[in-house]
Amino acid sequence: MIEPIVTNKAPKPGNYSQGIKVDVGPGYLIYVSGQTGNVITGNQEVITDRIYEQTEQALRNIEGVIREVGGSRKNIIDITAFLTDLKQQKQDFELAYSRFFGKSESPLPARALVQVSRIPLVTENCLVELKATAFVPKR
Repeated sequence: MIEPIVTNKAPKPGNYSQGIKVDVGPGYLIYVSGQTGNVITGNQEVITDRIYEQTEQALRNIEGVIREVGGSRKNIIDITAFLTDLKQQKQDFELAYSRFFGKSESPLPARALVQVSRIPLVTENCLVELKATAFVPKR
């Protein structure tokens, strides 16, 4: 069974789902749509023009979608990160990323880091977009 995830714990999406929940027997695979540093108010406003804060907010937005189905950041198994300038942004991105996941006993998510020329949003100062997959066991 496949269901869309709808939550007020992440920005409202456009013509796509915030996430998709797929029943895989013992749990759910959660596919989280790309999240940026947009604040949850839904006004397409990016939190700041700094990569550290945008990364923090994008990670919180991902976690908000996962929490809607009873999971947490510990359930994230894969992240794809899109940054607009790896040379300038990687250090602050890594700092926000490592602080979010902390020194977890769980394995860190698999990850791909990709540089893109632009992240197509209404706001011009969007520096990062994160896409995630999680596995949330059934309770």
